Amino acid sequence: MIQPGSRENLKLSHNKSHDAQVIQERSFATNARRELFLRLHVGALHCSVNSMFIRTSFGAIRSWSSHDQAALVKYANNRKVWLNMRDAFPHPYTEASAAAFLEMVGRQSPTTFFAIATREEAIGGIGISLNHVVIV
Repeated sequence: MIQPGSRENLKLSHNKSHDAQVIQERSFATNARRELFLRLHVGALHCSVNSMFIRTSFGAIRSWSSHDQAALVKYANNRKVWLNMRDAFPHPYTEASAAAFLEMVGRQSPTTFFAIATREEAIGGIGISLNHVVIV
């Protein structure tokens, strides 16, 4: 049995306070790492009524714009892409296909389709379809 005031008791109480300090430091470090991750990988989140922009390490996830039409045709007109898409994705993917898609996205409320983009151009897309049956 450890006697009050003995060396062992002082050692245990010191370890408890040390452990609490280590836990507090780890918690602070975890929060700091999380904040740094968000700054580096997400960077900034900008939303307005008609647009969304999330900065990423490679560029951004953002709202589609009419300026993306050429890049959309460039990357979407690919048989390998088409083979991995839903039934509604056309092939060949033409200027008319891109224009129709961009018009549809512009009418969405809420917007559920977004461009994945580098600083130079849209290179892909991400989104969800609400209340739609997907035929595979």
